[in-house]
Amino acid sequence: MTMDEKSKLEYLKDVNSAADRIRHHLAMSHQQEVEEANRAQAATTVVPEFKRVPLPTMNTAPPMLEKNCTSSFYESGSTLEMWEESVEQKLQNIDQDIKSNKFGAADLNTMFASGKIEEMDF
Repeated sequence: MTMDEKSKLEYLKDVNSAADRIRHHLAMSHQQEVEEANRAQAATTVVPEFKRVPLPTMNTAPPMLEKNCTSSFYESGSTLEMWEESVEQKLQNIDQDIKSNKFGAADLNTMFASGKIEEMDF
């Protein structure tokens, strides 16, 4: 090896080591910037504090159940059943009224059947 080759090799080693040191420095400075940004963000972020509220004590007995209740409301059955019965009764009354011509349903049926809709008076 000549002197030129030796100095060339030493120069290349120095350049490579300098490049490695620059890469290392850049990586470390970038990591420090990220950590500082995280610290700054954490310092400005306000985390609300929540207090835990204790549950009320159960000193009173539960309300009476349906089977223990003496009210006539519960003895007569479900309110939904009562409502359905009431609606069914009203519908039956309407059907009976229509059949007995209380609302003129027979006249409407004959008008529709004969096709004289234009002559109907509302």
